[in-house]
Amino acid sequence: MPTPVPTPVPTPAPTPTPPAPVYVAPTFTIRWNGRSRTIATPSSALSVVLTLSNARIDGTDAATVANRDAANIAAHDASFRFPVLVVAGTHPLRVRFYAAPNGTGALVAEADALATIDAEGRGIGNITPVGRIVRVAIPEQTIAYPGKKELFFAAGDAQNTLVAVTPGSAFWTVTEGADFLRITPDHFGEGLQSGTARVVATVDGVRSEPSPVRVVSTARVVITPERPEVSVRGVLRLSALVENLPPSLQGVSWSVAGDPAIVGTVDADGTYHAPAKPGDFVVSARSSHEPGVSASVTVRVRGGSLPVIIE
Repeated sequence: MPTPVPTPVPTPAPTPTPPAPVYVAPTFTIRWNGRSRTIATPSSALSVVLTLSNARIDGTDAATVANRDAANIAAHDASFRFPVLVVAGTHPLRVRFYAAPNGTGALVAEADALATIDAEGRGIGNITPVGRIVRVAIPEQTIAYPGKKELFFAAGDAQNTLVAVTPGSAFWTVTEGADFLRITPDHFGEGLQSGTARVVATVDGVRSEPSPVRVVSTARVVITPERPEVSVRGVLRLSALVENLPPSLQGVSWSVAGDPAIVGTVDADGTYHAPAKPGDFVVSARSSHEPGVSASVTVRVRGGSLPVIIE
């Protein structure tokens, strides 16, 4: 009887050793959109919070806050690095933009994605946030001329909830009445003369309906002397100052109410020529730059011989 030959038992293959995890601090770049003014990437955002879910060595979330450089109002790229190490690999990413620094204030935009972090810390690609702001409204407002002031607007989301963003988030445009109002380089409204202009505001790409801005002049015409007197057929020099307007806009036009043969005449330089008969006559000065601004004095013309008064 033949001797049985034992069947060889195969040697099990060695269990492969899993690669050691790679720990890295992820880097990312934010493209901040332009802002209309520094008051400290939508234009309304001053900070962003990034969170990589379950990405840390102990399985907890890794988060970081990136603040915009408030001194740089132009569109620009800024690079950041997470302050903690994460496990290289694919993790859910949450991105939240806020209207104030350090991840505070109103939430103005958000994005969610999967980020695959490589051994160099790369993998957080372009971030395209979805903005909360869907409507922008401008109340009617008034600006004193001369002067400038901040223009007001309100931003809201799809639920008609107010989204509180800083004034520098808005870009302003004058659509009508550029003779009355201009937008300064720092995006304040500046009155040019009395009248009504219409403006629109754009926040995070959302444009408001045009809204009126009234420009009200603070100019005032003051005539001297205040109580002038002159003899019949005499000559009196009147002068006018337009307060609250610069020297280049001091021009006035003079007039006297009534028939020149009865009330006298007034020259373009304010020289009044009295009539041949006494009486009280109204002389007016109207601002050439602000036609709605004027003043009047009553000139008393007396009979007899009064000295010529030149003021």
